[in-house]
Amino acid sequence: MDPATSVAIDCLDVLDLGARPLVVDEETGRLVAALRDRGLVPIVWQRRATGANAGEARAWVPPSEATAALVRLPKTKEALAFALAAAATVVPSGRPLLVFGVNSEGVRS
Repeated sequence: MDPATSVAIDCLDVLDLGARPLVVDEETGRLVAALRDRGLVPIVWQRRATGANAGEARAWVPPSEATAALVRLPKTKEALAFALAAAATVVPSGRPLLVFGVNSEGVRS
């Protein structure tokens, strides 16, 4: 079980994500399933072919009109900057762009 994903799932009911949130690099598939359970239609962007989304990797965010973004904290600051910049191309101004991770991964940095 991924602790960061569990915390993100626990917060879903208090977040205003709209109907089509973008989920970036969450490899377990649990967050997408939790969003679907709440009647939302998540858009998945998996940059690496690993985890539950193996085979679905894409170099760039799928063209869409996302209503928010949930970005799994990547390992480097450069990867985070890239993921946030890409997510910002499909999430309208003023809508949430959230990063989730755990302390041991550097989420406090």
